[in-house]
Amino acid sequence: MSFLARRSDMNSPQPSSGRPTEIEEITNRFLVHPLSRRLIPPLARLRVHPNVVSLCGLGAGLAAAECFHRAVAETSAAAATFGLAGMFVWHVLDGADGQLARLTGRASLTGKIVDGIADYGTWAAIYLALALALSPAVGHAAWLLVLLAAASHLAQAAAYQLQREEYMRWACGVERAGHREAADRADSGPGAASARPLIPRLLDRLYTCIQYLLDPTPPEVRAMLRHQSRTSGTRAALALSYRRQFAPILRSWNLLSANMHTLALYLFTAFGMPTGFLVFEMTAMNLLLLTLLLQTRRRAARLTAGLGAHAPSVGHQEL
Repeated sequence: MSFLARRSDMNSPQPSSGRPTEIEEITNRFLVHPLSRRLIPPLARLRVHPNVVSLCGLGAGLAAAECFHRAVAETSAAAATFGLAGMFVWHVLDGADGQLARLTGRASLTGKIVDGIADYGTWAAIYLALALALSPAVGHAAWLLVLLAAASHLAQAAAYQLQREEYMRWACGVERAGHREAADRADSGPGAASARPLIPRLLDRLYTCIQYLLDPTPPEVRAMLRHQSRTSGTRAALALSYRRQFAPILRSWNLLSANMHTLALYLFTAFGMPTGFLVFEMTAMNLLLLTLLLQTRRRAARLTAGLGAHAPSVGHQEL
């Protein structure tokens, strides 16, 4: 997430969230987002500001971090279960704040910043809680493990979000507000530097750079995608071909979602293996990330061959 947001499947209707079903992680699709949507009407009637929803989500995340700290320090499965409950509340509210902002016309740059603080603040608190709980037994190594695991999580989240943005762009014709090219244009526009606060802008650029480094799509393929998306005669064929190639692997990318990290965190702490969670993020999840990057690159090459088009020459890869 940026700091600032089968054939039958190919033609399946989009859920009310506005995203195609293949882009939805399974627990989001059937559990989290339905609950988020049920919250929207009463919140709108009560005129609750979306930023309040985001901050309540952050509160749930901080409470979850405290529970996971106790789960590790006291080897308590019950505390881990309360931590899971707190994270579940955070997931639900995180899905509700943006929908509420759009429904009530309160979407704003400030809202994006508050939402980003709530999201990153929650996971920062989780990792800090793990480091504090593990350090008495593991020593300084606990902080190193936590730092490496958190960095791995950030890289995985950045690559996962990029693939979702790319799918929405090329398969659905929707350029997300957090898309890196759109963000670059916003940053370079008149008065953009003064319109966006410095620290959020720098964090957003850092996140975008991480996405750029983890982009498996070759520059010539990206140039071909841009070229065909601008041509009315090839736009529909591009969207269909992109869906056919990338819908299956996008379901695998969902294994890197925040929901999967939450589930792994709970299972490892509930069974008294918090260090195992950190090692899992650094090894298994990074191996999965590498595998998905390689598979996505191969699919990009197949897409080019399937469309029977040659990419226009490019001198450099654009951000």
